[in-house]
Parts: sequence; C-alpha cells; structure tokens
Amino acid sequence: NGLLRDCDLGSIVGLSSGMSAIKAQTRMPPSEEIPPWGVLAIESHHAPDFFMEFRTHTFLKVIYFLSGQSQVLVDEEQFDCQRGDVVIVHPGQKNRIIDQSGAPVSLYALCLDPDLLRFDPGFLERIPEGQISPSAERARALEAQLRRLRFQQEVKTADAPVSMVALALSLLVSLRR
Repeated sequence: NGLLRDCDLGSIVGLSSGMSAIKAQTRMPPSEEIPPWGVLAIESHHAPDFFMEFRTHTFLKVIYFLSGQSQVLVDEEQFDCQRGDVVIVHPGQKNRIIDQSGAPVSLYALCLDPDLLRFDPGFLERIPEGQISPSAERARALEAQLRRLRFQQEVKTADAPVSMVALALSLLVSLRR
C-alpha cells in the first residue's frame, strides 16, 4: 500500500480525513535510504507527538513545508518554518525538525546523492544552505516539482529512475535562481 510506504507501521498513530486524500501520520521520520539511482523523494505527515533525533547525512536534503509550523535545527542554526518555506541541509550537517505544539508539519523532502553532481564539482557549494522563503509563485513551482518526484517514485516504471534524476537536478538548478 503506497499510503504506508514512507512510514514504519509501528509509527502510525492515526489517519486524517480532513484532506481530499487520507494521509498516514508518523511519530518518527521515515527511512532516508537512497536508492541506487541517487534520488529519494519523501512525503511525511507528522503526528502531534512526532519526534526526531539529530541526524547527519551523506546526501543533500531539501525540505519543503506543506503545512504546520516547526523549528529546524541545522548545525548551530535554528530556522522557524511554515508552509512554503524550504530548508537545505548539506551533506555532513547535523539536522533535526521540532514541530510546534498543535501545528504538526507535513512536508516533502528530496534526498540526493552528491555523486550525481560529480561532473560539476563546485555545484554543491553553489547551492544555498539553510532556510529559503521563496515567493508564493516559486513555492508553488517547487511543491509541484516535488509532487512529480513522488509520483515518479511511486509508478516504478523502467524510466522512473532517470526521470527522478532529471527532475531532481532541475529542482536544484531552480534553487540557485
């Protein structure tokens, strides 16, 4: 069942029917295991008692907030985030999401293996770090790109991995603008 793909069955605490599609809520972050093609797209809907320990990754992570309010800690910095905000976590940075009481977060996250950028060694350094608050138009475009990535990941066609890499690289370029 695709509804439960991004969360451990033990972490599901309930379902929200206030949306057009039912979304499972999680108490803990989903797995961030990067597939062989180097791109993972995550959709996560946090339960009121969601908890995340600090994590450090070998990949680039782009987090887009769909709803709710949270504080995102990246190394020693703290960012207050809400719908439309983006946080970029570079490889090796310690990070954690803490949802505001009464406002659990729903988000998309793009996890990208930096080896996909080896043809341009300086590109990763040109991607901004930390929080970005894009214009409403740009936020809608980012959300649409991340939704397409999730779709490609779920359809599991022979071309899905190539499509995901292309979409992810396009998204990174749009963050540089």
